[in-house]
Amino acid sequence: MKEICETISKLDSISGTSSSSNPAILFSILYLVSKDPKKGRIQISRLLATSEQIVRNAIRRLSELEFLTSNGRVKNVRTPIAEAMKCLFVRRLIAHIETLGWENPLLVGFYLSDGRKLKIGEVLEIRDEIIKWGGNAAIVFSVMGKTIDVPGIEVLREIEKVLKEEGKRKNNGIYALVSSKYDYNDFFIFYGFVKKVCELQSHSENIEL
Repeated sequence: MKEICETISKLDSISGTSSSSNPAILFSILYLVSKDPKKGRIQISRLLATSEQIVRNAIRRLSELEFLTSNGRVKNVRTPIAEAMKCLFVRRLIAHIETLGWENPLLVGFYLSDGRKLKIGEVLEIRDEIIKWGGNAAIVFSVMGKTIDVPGIEVLREIEKVLKEEGKRKNNGIYALVSSKYDYNDFFIFYGFVKKVCELQSHSENIEL
């Protein structure tokens, strides 16, 4: 977790007015490339709903900052960051959630070594940050072993199913089920969620590194 939060802090500190210096775009590229070093600029630009030129410039900027190296089609994120990215989770959900009134449902998560209950204030801060970055609404919850703590709402089976499929043994952590009007801002919502969890970590001794 520490590596993720330090990366976000550094990207924020060098952010500029151009889209290719947008920390959300830079961080999302690191995440996507860490998952697939051969993912091309066109694929990345489609996922981030931006131009190939912006992605090209952003990759060049990340190389200059030594976050990654680029050799033709293959891009390699610096090992500590690539390993840390395994603690993050983002996935579009399917029609099961949409039938319950959730528009373009998205699930994002930050794995932690030990789960814990969230404070109401933390839930509201994370929810507000998600809305700031393009979400319409969000249910924020935590996972502690076999227990899923969703303050004020019954656990949805689809959430549990996805966590079992994708979380595997690393399912302890903080998550958010997000409803969004558009399906092209997933990674901006994802970035806002991760950034806020990091900010809460810096103010709370309850979230372990």
